[in-house]
Amino acid sequence: MVLLDSWQGKLLKWCVEIEATAGQAATFPAQTLYAPAATLLSQGVPLQEIGTPCPSPQRLIARQPHSTDNQIMGHVIHVDHYGNLVTNSTQALFEQQRRGNRFAIRFAWESIDGLHTHYTQVEPGDCVCLFNRLALLEIAINQGRAAALLGMQYDSPVCVTFHP
Repeated sequence: MVLLDSWQGKLLKWCVEIEATAGQAATFPAQTLYAPAATLLSQGVPLQEIGTPCPSPQRLIARQPHSTDNQIMGHVIHVDHYGNLVTNSTQALFEQQRRGNRFAIRFAWESIDGLHTHYTQVEPGDCVCLFNRLALLEIAINQGRAAALLGMQYDSPVCVTFHP
């Protein structure tokens, strides 16, 4: 397990690795590793005393959408508690690639050729695509759970194709 201290922007002050001790099962790391480490931290023990320094942690970068002249290929990065599908395709990238052209948003077996600003702008049970308050493309079903009804989940592909 790796614990990070003070991840502020891209500045990493400390990183330590905590190993399970002999006879300590790591089946449930939250219980066997994280909880004891959190207890020590709450008692004021410095992070660097809890584990072995990790000199070069591997930094994972969130999946980014890929774009060409006429297409944005994104993925679902979050399914909210209503079953709405949030993608990694941004409104800025969409507008940059669109250049006034028509478009189609394809996902699962659906194809939507318009954007809305509210879920209720379509009939109950219909798919709606919109940019949410974070300016990310979101797929929803008015009065339904898009993830379950469309059979989509985290990392499902969503393609926007532009055409004159």
